[in-house]
Amino acid sequence: MQGYDPRFGPQMRIVRLSRWQLWLAAAVGLALVVTLAIVAAGVFLVVLPVVVVAGLGYHLWMKWRGQRPGGRAGDMIIDADYSIVRREDERHIDARGAPEDRR
Repeated sequence: MQGYDPRFGPQMRIVRLSRWQLWLAAAVGLALVVTLAIVAAGVFLVVLPVVVVAGLGYHLWMKWRGQRPGGRAGDMIIDADYSIVRREDERHIDARGAPEDRR
């Protein structure tokens, strides 16, 4: 905002750039984008091998200790005791000892 005129509100000034200034701004912007891409690729090339080696080391360490790494949830067996509740015993006491009405 270049100035403020109470009659017309804020005033803006349009700046005209010459052709070489536009090319210079585009070149600087392109250089920044390329630099950011090179830095991101460098970080990716450093972090990815570290993660792969750490995961392989963890897998081999667990294998050497005789333990399997955490399995899937489908590998678990859940054992439970079941009891049949008759209709006349609908009102019963739950695990906390409080009566519960099941209607």
